[in-house]
Amino acid sequence: MKCTINENNEITNFWRIDANAPESSLVCDVIHSIHAFEDSDGILNYCYKLEDGKVIPTNTGKNYLNQEYARKRQAEYPSIEECVHAILDDDLTALQEKRQAVKTKYPKS
Repeated sequence: MKCTINENNEITNFWRIDANAPESSLVCDVIHSIHAFEDSDGILNYCYKLEDGKVIPTNTGKNYLNQEYARKRQAEYPSIEECVHAILDDDLTALQEKRQAVKTKYPKS
């Protein structure tokens, strides 16, 4: 497995097949599916860096990866519209059950 790094040793790309990697790439010990994310200011942050030949999370990467459960929960929680309908229909039990099912599916790390 190979990767390329920037001036901060942050991993910018992974290659599963070494032959596909550029000549300047380095050997990495592991490949991760998430290697970068854009923050709310539109700045690209890298999740992993290469240190002594080992892939380790960057500080911003640790925070991003630790909040993965929250991003998944948010995508599946009932919408505001569903919540309003549940309140108007006096069906809060079903709403609470749906939210709990999402929390169970994506527990905090």
